[in-house]
Amino acid sequence: MPLVGGGGAPNVAGGAGPTSTGATLQYVGDRVYCYTGETETSDTQNTDKTHIDFTVQESYELNFLVCNTSGSGNDIGFKFVLNGEISQQFNTNDASGTNEPPNIVSLIVTPQTRVQLKSINFSASSARKFFASLVGRRINA
Repeated sequence: MPLVGGGGAPNVAGGAGPTSTGATLQYVGDRVYCYTGETETSDTQNTDKTHIDFTVQESYELNFLVCNTSGSGNDIGFKFVLNGEISQQFNTNDASGTNEPPNIVSLIVTPQTRVQLKSINFSASSARKFFASLVGRRINA
């Protein structure tokens, strides 16, 4: 079984099913993807919320695309966590809705790595919306 998902039913059989959103990794051949769809930060200021969560069984190059769609004045932080440690983090400050340029983070992960994308709401006491997509490719040794 090439991949083990977390928090949902991943496509581990290798068959091409319908494209869908969710927190787990899906794959087609040597390509992988995960689309959150429109999701929200925590409604509590300075509190993390996990949006993507899975563990890989092989090596992958993963490319995350994250876009803050909350509008001006809403600061959101994004953390890329590998096996419980923050690997990358960036903040979107005063986003101007869907016109904000997307933020792309590329990671190489090895077998048995748990990958998580977390958001943190820095500026408001209500949830803020965003989208996150991940596409990647298996790395053959």
